[in-house]
Amino acid sequence: MTEQRGVHHIQVGKGYVSTDMSFFPIVPLWWAGEMSPKLFDEWWAYRDREMLGRVPAVVLVHDINDINPVTPTTRKYLADLAKKDAPIQAGETFSIVTVASPVLRGVMTAVTWMAGDRFPVEFVPSVRDGFKAAIRHYKKRGIEEYPIVDASDYVIKKNPNAKL
Repeated sequence: MTEQRGVHHIQVGKGYVSTDMSFFPIVPLWWAGEMSPKLFDEWWAYRDREMLGRVPAVVLVHDINDINPVTPTTRKYLADLAKKDAPIQAGETFSIVTVASPVLRGVMTAVTWMAGDRFPVEFVPSVRDGFKAAIRHYKKRGIEEYPIVDASDYVIKKNPNAKL
């Protein structure tokens, strides 16, 4: 785990997640490398500790374009984790996933299919589009307090130690 100005990095083996809290409660995340249950568990614990209970809803904008193919066991683990997650079920967190690759879209479709309606997610082509979708989500829910973000020049924060 490392920190850099508003960004929290977690590494488990060859898997990485970087969480940019600069625009909280809109939170861009960069996932890369090998996904594993332990990586998900460590990030979930960070989310619970640092994000929950502070605002009515946190919108997570996940950039998954640098992940390796995810094993069926890990896909099922993530789906089960999301299905049982009270903050997701209560609408305290909402996920927007940026994915350019059709293969990765297929992986994520499988995860959301296994989790069913209990893992609401929206797919967008870029992190910038993710910011726009986050604002739409807040407006749709009637939540009036959210950051005004000009994401036109935003670049996702990546773990500088990542070896991909």
